[in-house]
Amino acid sequence: MTFELRKNIIMSTLPLAQSFRYKDDFQILPPPKEAKLPPAILNDYPCVLELTFENPIEKKLGLSGETLPQWVVENEEAGKRRKEVLLVMTVITDNRFFQYSSRQAWYVSLGDKSKKQSGSEWGQEMYSCPELDLEGDIFTESTELDIPLVPPNDYFNRYGRHMDKTLDLPKNIYELLDGYYSLDQDAKKVFLSACSLFDQGLNLWSEHPSLSFTSMVSALEALIHYDHRDNTKETCKECGQDRYRVIKKFKDFFSEYGSPSEEFKKYALKIYKYRSKIVHRGELFLGEVEPLGHSNWDDLGNRDMRRNIITTCRICMVNWLWKQSQT
Repeated sequence: MTFELRKNIIMSTLPLAQSFRYKDDFQILPPPKEAKLPPAILNDYPCVLELTFENPIEKKLGLSGETLPQWVVENEEAGKRRKEVLLVMTVITDNRFFQYSSRQAWYVSLGDKSKKQSGSEWGQEMYSCPELDLEGDIFTESTELDIPLVPPNDYFNRYGRHMDKTLDLPKNIYELLDGYYSLDQDAKKVFLSACSLFDQGLNLWSEHPSLSFTSMVSALEALIHYDHRDNTKETCKECGQDRYRVIKKFKDFFSEYGSPSEEFKKYALKIYKYRSKIVHRGELFLGEVEPLGHSNWDDLGNRDMRRNIITTCRICMVNWLWKQSQT
């Protein structure tokens, strides 16, 4: 194996004012001063991800048995590593890191209000910055100050965000990343799957609230299944069917990785109840079938629960990662 370095433009839901580097694995940098920034505060902010990846020397075969060109192999390995970093950092920070897809659509320009609207144009999700040099085989020397670090309890229990907020990180960010990279392959695969479900929940938040909520709960279910992978199945004495005790496992998971309080246990049951309504009965949150204008007090409570599930899910996943890395 040899190690290569790649530089990519990625997106962040919070602007970066400082840089962050984790060992010789990856580094996240603010964009250059010439880079275009979004005109709205709540938007996608460009930043730069530099990462190293293992470049296999041995040849790799395609589906039909042909030897793949080396540049294809390198792109695959770099892409796999990039996805891993984006997913893990999205869970262990209060920020979403992502790349645009190749989705195309009609759009109207919102960037330059001095220009007269010329109607709709066809385009693709993409960000480019000609001033940004993405070449080179060493990490960029950052002249920015180190990113602010916040005590974990304060960081993960924050609610909402200030309009002028830039990205900061939990004070135990290095230990959390150490913990992730110390996982065995099975645990790492499960945690990445949970991270992907969590990320999809964030991505679907505005347009598909019910799928978003279900995806968040499924992220925790992936970890719950892993925790009980070696358990002997119980069977019912009367009918002989397997007893999975799904709700009890879910409640116990929340108690262990969230809070053992009775209030939190009730919250866990409420979450699973709504997850079951969506999955098994097709009862969706308001906004997917009926307009949000039909809201009542119960619906407002559901929307608050949806907002809380992000914080709850993230805390449980971070605590699960921490415990796994200590065993």
